[in-house]
Amino acid sequence: MTTRGQIAGGVDSINLAGSGGSNLVGFLQAGTGAVARTVQGKERDIVSVKDFGATGDGVTDDTAAIQAALDAMTAGSALYFPPTTGSTFYRVTAALMLPKLSGITLYGAGKRTSRIRQETAGVDLLDTNNVWATATNGITIRDLWLDGANAPRYGINWKATLRSQIINCRISSFSAVNGAGIRTDDSFIVEVRGCDIDSNYEGISDGAGANSPPNAWQIVDCNFENAT
Repeated sequence: MTTRGQIAGGVDSINLAGSGGSNLVGFLQAGTGAVARTVQGKERDIVSVKDFGATGDGVTDDTAAIQAALDAMTAGSALYFPPTTGSTFYRVTAALMLPKLSGITLYGAGKRTSRIRQETAGVDLLDTNNVWATATNGITIRDLWLDGANAPRYGINWKATLRSQIINCRISSFSAVNGAGIRTDDSFIVEVRGCDIDSNYEGISDGAGANSPPNAWQIVDCNFENAT
């Protein structure tokens, strides 16, 4: 076993263990026509909240790490929440603010698998962080479990976010008085499909925004249970 010294190409194990080590290792996908890339390039195809320090262990406060991952997004990019195991979750204690960017996607491994929990009373979990003047388009949130403890307010505070989707999510236990799984203001042409929305004060709450009422919402194949 080589632990030190020269490896192929004059690269040593210390170089490989460094933050740029994956840029020194090649990767070639199977199949005719595949082109050589670095392992670093391949791994950056998927950006995960764990790349920014989130743990999903249910104990560590992952708020700052997830917010850093959101802040690093660019228009059209995607952010992955790897699955949590058993009763664990990504523990959040302040509202997570989405960037004012169109075409972004937040996604996990399934609505009973990638679990994010807001643990502060009266606080939202996800906030689209928009007003009418900065409205964004084409936001997708899918395959996530958005969960609450200690009576948080909204699972998703959906403000001035247009032509977007919430797909195959569970949104549960946002039970503050007048809270909701989803709260909408100034948003239209939004599809909510295949979601389980349960144990919230209200399932979906209409804020009747001053600039545009929530028209052209499609709610398809969703289950609503145990709203207060």
